[in-house]
Amino acid sequence: MPSPVVPVVRIQAQDFDIAAEIARLAAGRADIGAVVTFSGLCRDEQGALSALELEYYPGMAEAEISRIAAEAIQRWPLQGLTAIQYMRQTEYPAFRKAYRKFRYPGSGYTFLAFNLKDPRFADRRVRQAFAHAINKRELIEGVAMGLAREVDGPVRPGSWAYTDRVKHFDFDPKKAKDLLAEAGWSDRDGDGLVEDKDGKPFTFTIRTNQGNDERKKIAEIIQQRLADVGVKAEIQIIDWASFIKEFVKPRKFEALVLGLGSGTDPDQYVVWHSSQVGPDQMNRTGYANPEVDALLERGRASCHQQERIQYYHRIQEILAEDVPMLFLYVRDALPVVSSRVRGLDPGPAGITYNFHEWFVPTPLQVYTSG
Repeated sequence: MPSPVVPVVRIQAQDFDIAAEIARLAAGRADIGAVVTFSGLCRDEQGALSALELEYYPGMAEAEISRIAAEAIQRWPLQGLTAIQYMRQTEYPAFRKAYRKFRYPGSGYTFLAFNLKDPRFADRRVRQAFAHAINKRELIEGVAMGLAREVDGPVRPGSWAYTDRVKHFDFDPKKAKDLLAEAGWSDRDGDGLVEDKDGKPFTFTIRTNQGNDERKKIAEIIQQRLADVGVKAEIQIIDWASFIKEFVKPRKFEALVLGLGSGTDPDQYVVWHSSQVGPDQMNRTGYANPEVDALLERGRASCHQQERIQYYHRIQEILAEDVPMLFLYVRDALPVVSSRVRGLDPGPAGITYNFHEWFVPTPLQVYTSG
């Protein structure tokens, strides 16, 4: 194989933290409170990209930047297809000649989060009942056109720390009703809604952000499925700034539909450790489990992958059983790359792990620096 001639992108080590901002730009998400301006590219003497310049106002915690840095490096060089483009608009000869398209688990998961300070959701049986009441396959087909994977935890499928040997809650409305009854919720007056022992019906509000039709549709489907087991869910769609300031940060919510990036390293200390519950920290559910705390601490303290695997496998087992949030699915990444680019070697976790080896052979180069 010829040596790389034109690297697709090269991010300098000293820019690693700031590189996390690239993920937000590339994904079109301004969802962590930072104002970011992309100001330019840096090139070396041969004209190859050597660094990226960004200007930003630090409106986020440093831990959040570090957590998604790997995701940034993976996502920035690629153009992604929409589900409709992948399924219906790219199956013609001219496209197949000019581009290669790929499909593999993406780096972010979508979830229904519970406020565990709410006495109803503090009961694990209620959360497990919701897990049985909601049909993840229906969500994937109805919202993502089938281009997503069911998940039961926060670790990216196909990555080295992932395990599927965890508790799985099949779609089972009867089991959902049984669990609600065990937790003290049953239809006592025959009106179709479950009530507590004092006759108060189980009603709550699902909140999500404005401008995201996917999350709105998820909330609507969840609303329908919960109604089938006697739980009434209202939906509130809120502009992003108000959503974060008035509900998410002060934890004034009952349930949220949101998403998180999982990155390439499984360390999610900032999301699950009980110390991370401040207004500007990421443990939004208020989850606290001493065993998980200890495992998170051990996992980030070790440099040995085989040792870390056992910690993260156990964390996934506990989270799947506890259901502090209902992990719904991981959308498939649908990158498209010019057929001129060589050196791609698709693996279980995608194509970008070796992007530093990608190149365009000299005879196929059509762009020059200048």
